[in-house]
Parts: sequence; C-alpha cells; structure tokens
Amino acid sequence: MTVVHISSILIGLFSMIFISNCGKYLPWSEGPENEIQIFVSQNDIQVAEELMEKSLFRQSVDVNPESYFTLRYRDPSKFDELQNRHNIVVFAVTDSKNDNGDHLINQLIADGELGTYAGEDPVWVEEDIFSLGQVIAIIRGNHDDISSSLKLKGGWLFDKFDKRYLERISDHLYEINEQTDISEEIFNRYGWTVRVPHDFMIVQEDRPANFVKLGRDYPRRWFTVHWIDNQVGSELHRNSVKNSIRNLAKRFFSDYQFIESGDQPWTINKISIDNREMWRVEGRWETKSANASGGGPFISYIFYDESTKRLFHLNMLLFNPDGKKLFFLREMESMVRTFSINYKKPSRISLRTIVLIASSIIMVFVFWSLWSTWKRQKRLTQSKMEKAKLSD
Repeated sequence: MTVVHISSILIGLFSMIFISNCGKYLPWSEGPENEIQIFVSQNDIQVAEELMEKSLFRQSVDVNPESYFTLRYRDPSKFDELQNRHNIVVFAVTDSKNDNGDHLINQLIADGELGTYAGEDPVWVEEDIFSLGQVIAIIRGNHDDISSSLKLKGGWLFDKFDKRYLERISDHLYEINEQTDISEEIFNRYGWTVRVPHDFMIVQEDRPANFVKLGRDYPRRWFTVHWIDNQVGSELHRNSVKNSIRNLAKRFFSDYQFIESGDQPWTINKISIDNREMWRVEGRWETKSANASGGGPFISYIFYDESTKRLFHLNMLLFNPDGKKLFFLREMESMVRTFSINYKKPSRISLRTIVLIASSIIMVFVFWSLWSTWKRQKRLTQSKMEKAKLSD
C-alpha cells in the first residue's frame, strides 16, 4: 500500500480535474529514468559534449564507478519522438549558422510550449512541459555566455535533474507495503523517523549510544542513523565531517572501515534538503580482515538539527560485489529525504485507489457535461418543434 497524505490526494484530484477542464492532457514521463536526452545539432555537438560532461556527468566513488546519469546526444529532428522522456536538454550555440537546435527552440517558443522562457539566461529549466515528472532545460547563447553560465550553474542544473530522479525512485520505493509501523516505532522511541520501505527491518539498536541500523538483503545494504544530543552551537566543516565518518566506523563497524586515497578521494558537498543544510559525503568502505576481503561505496549525510539540538549522521552502504551498486544507494538516498522529527502517521491509501478515484471523478464530470449538453439540445429541439406546430 502506498502511504499518501489526504492533502496530497486532494491536490492531485483537483489538479487532474483542472487539467481535464482546460483540455490539456499530459502523459507521465517515460524511458530510462537515469538518461538525459540532449538535443543538439552536429555543428554544436563537440561544444555540447565538453560543457555537458562537466555539468552533468558524475560517477560513484568505487573500484568500478557507475555513472549517475547517462547522456544521450540526439539530433533535434528526433525531438517529437522523444519529447515525453524524463530528462531533456535542448542545446544551441547561437554563434553557429543553420543551427537545428536553435530552430527547435524557436519552434517551441512559436508553439507556446515555453511559456516562461524569456531567453535572457543561457541556462533555463522548467518542469512538466510535455509530460508529468519531466525536467527540461534550454541551454542557448553564444559559446562564452553558455560556458560562463554553466560554471556558475552547472551544479544547480545537475541538482534539478537529480532531485526529480530521486522523487521518481521514492514513488517506486514506497508504492507497496511501506512499513509505517516501523517508522512510528522509531519515532516513539527516539523522536525522529524515516519512511521505511518494504523488506527493510531494524537489525541493530544501541539506545545508550544513540544508534539505529536498518538493513535488508539481496543485495545486502545498511541504513544507519547516529546522533549526538545537546550539540548547542555545533558547527560543521570539512574536517569535522571527515572525523565524524571515521569515528562512526571505529565505534559501530568493527569489521570494516571507511577509506580515502589519492586515487579515490571522498566527494564532499554542502547541500540543502527541505531548508536543512547538510554535508553529503561519498566514498568507499573496505573490510579490515584480509581473509574476508570486500568493500563498496558509501554515502553519508551529516547535519545539525536546531529544534532538537542534535547532530545527526545518516550513513548508507551496501555489499554487492558482482552487481550494480549505485541504484541501491540512490534508493537509500531517497530515504534520507523522508527524515523527519515531526512524525504524523499518514493515511493508507493505495496508488491504484487514488487513480481510480481521480479517473471516476473526471469521468463523472465528462458524462455530466455531455448529458447536460444533450438535455439542452433536446429541449431546444422540442421547443422548435412546438413553435413549428403552433405556427401551423
């Protein structure tokens, strides 16, 4: 069962009715969710590859790194076939002559598809233009302006695609059998909680040490939360974040350690989720024993919560030596975005039920409109017939 708040349902229902009334239907976005379709003419493809790789190409920190997004370069003539894909970039360098990408943008403007696009900023992003759940970026300008803008906004552009990607993962992750009983249990014990997907369970609790570990198998993965109370005025910086990660391993993970090397340095970024500043760290872990070698990527989120005066460390890692790892880490990252200190048990209503209710309301509205039109036409016809009889 999908857990959905009543307010979200009502908003969704009214939105669907509004879209239906306006005569505009948007399908759900489609295709591989971690692909970005980049529409660019052959004249500009070399420039596009150079600038897009810097902004949108990122890999996990691992022996066999995996890409966060796969970039697919497409000719603008293919746009109509692929316009409902999840992630789209239309790239055009105005220095070039006979630029198909620029022609495509002009056509979209003429068709009224880019309603808020003013063309003043070389990097422009909007959502839900051709399909629901879609992110589309227009990158247009001369070479120098595009390059300068992407230096400033490249991270922001990546985050736009990444945020919506994590939202789609979350939709799938919690679609069935979300374990609200575990979420409620954690909140009642510790004053914080996360949404717990199907098959995750509490595998370790250390109340005196403020430590909780959630886990599941196939592949084996762990989601841990550690917190320190009474951290009034606590300030975080890169070194303190690194120390926090190393101390977590020493204290709670006796069999393995978090390692950093010149070949595989940790990726450390300061981010914001729901107006809460966090440090995100990505690196690699390895077992300590030479007889049981193993390892894999990890991701940590470290932040201070002002309302509880607690310093939180959320850590995710998995062991899947013969398979892909990044997708499962990203699933756990979507769990991070559900972290809350204000738990309210949501209503249990399945996604199927929501769709059925919304569809039923729309169908009733449509049939009512058709029936009203038919009745009105019938009355007019009868009135004309009666007038004709009287005139005879």
